[in-house]
Amino acid sequence: MNATAANFPTIVPGNRMRIVDVLLVPRYANSRVTRWTAAVLFCLHAATALAIGIFVHDPHAQAAALIVYGFGVGFLWLMWLSALLLIARDGRRLRLAGVVRNTATATVFYAVACVAAPVAITAYAGGDVALAALYPALAIAAFLAFVLFPRYLATWFGFLPAIYIGLHNVGWAPSPFQPSFQHGAWVALAIFAVGDVIRWRQLLHSEDNDASGWRSAILMQFRRNLISRDWGFDRQWDFRRSANRVTAVDLRGIGPAAPVKGIRVVLGGWFLPQTLRSRLGNFARVLLPLLLLIPLFWVMRIGHAHSILKAWQVVSAGVGLWLGVFGALMLELAVVGIVHRRWRQHANLGLLALTPGLGGSGAVARVSRALFTGPAIGFAVLWLCLLVPTLTLFPNPMAALLGSLFVIAMAALMVLVVLGTLAGRPLGVFAKIVLGLVLMVLADASFIFVTVADGDHSSGVMLAQWLAALAWSLLIAWATWQAVKARRALQQQPHPFLANSP
Repeated sequence: MNATAANFPTIVPGNRMRIVDVLLVPRYANSRVTRWTAAVLFCLHAATALAIGIFVHDPHAQAAALIVYGFGVGFLWLMWLSALLLIARDGRRLRLAGVVRNTATATVFYAVACVAAPVAITAYAGGDVALAALYPALAIAAFLAFVLFPRYLATWFGFLPAIYIGLHNVGWAPSPFQPSFQHGAWVALAIFAVGDVIRWRQLLHSEDNDASGWRSAILMQFRRNLISRDWGFDRQWDFRRSANRVTAVDLRGIGPAAPVKGIRVVLGGWFLPQTLRSRLGNFARVLLPLLLLIPLFWVMRIGHAHSILKAWQVVSAGVGLWLGVFGALMLELAVVGIVHRRWRQHANLGLLALTPGLGGSGAVARVSRALFTGPAIGFAVLWLCLLVPTLTLFPNPMAALLGSLFVIAMAALMVLVVLGTLAGRPLGVFAKIVLGLVLMVLADASFIFVTVADGDHSSGVMLAQWLAALAWSLLIAWATWQAVKARRALQQQPHPFLANSP
């Protein structure tokens, strides 16, 4: 919203604040899909934390449960409740009665509720009440700081886990289960809380809606996503692109003899044929930031490597594994985002349907080559980046197997979603949420089985690893089966460019 407060008359509130109005404020913060996703993630983490506290009999069980619960609370505030500030900004600009007051009250109420719930349970069980208040409060303050602080500060939040692991490996940082860690956590909570209050007030009274500058808050990106109704990774990459940078399109060979290339031109985005220089420039924008993984992995391995050669081997394997896994996820999201947006907005679909040479019996094959050839090459390169260093350097070969299954699963899901969109059979909101949760659980379980169980060749650990591989195989088989059904439905249509709105 670009309106300012001066454009609207001042409205003097004459009614008292009602508790119902405060409780319902988060209903208007962020989109329905995001709210449901955040709520489901929070409930899963809360249930897991409760199960740990009840069934795990260990001196550190309470702290572990609170850490798990803290991540759930963090996701809730990161994805949903942080957007209360956007409502407050709009209410202040429009001079709407009581909006800023109700939003501020709702923010405090839900923050206190998120902390009070584990405190009450811990007090009833006779546990450490101060610890029960510390971890969820720290999670709220830290995740809020990530979305409220200027981007040049928030970006460094991603380095904190690696820095902490490195300091912990050399004995300079205590474990989260030690009292000395809790003392530092209270200091961090105070710093984050003060910073959050200051930034909340600054953004509340700011008239700047820019979401691309390094001084802007990540929270401002939420507004752009809500307006465009597009959270695609490729779209976010375009938003961060410099306005002075022009894509050099390669139109050589475009014509009736090259229908696949013509389809790519109409689709645009990452499918657009580009000159070699332009394509290398795009690759550089992706690869250069990934070079930061090398010092991150070096920091994380401090104290664990007995020689420079051993450290380099472990770092190379870790970088390759991370590059393949993370790159496959981003590639899947980018392709799905472009296709979903084109078919949802009916962008040039009529042009493709009426263009001579693009119809007929081979239309589905041509559009499939246009959509899947480039991503197939990308997945193959990412798989090699994962496979080569992991097989040669990583001590556990299960890392290569589970990582490879992840890449294959991302490719199969990409084909499923793309063909489903073209065939007018897109995944529903509930299916997307369930699928995302399944991926999260499988990815987390695979990571734990590979890293935490590294060097442990007991039968239980090996069984867990093979069960994870079986779960990935079942997911791939299901996605392949659904993709085949979607392709058959697509072949029954007059042409693949019908305006099927997802």
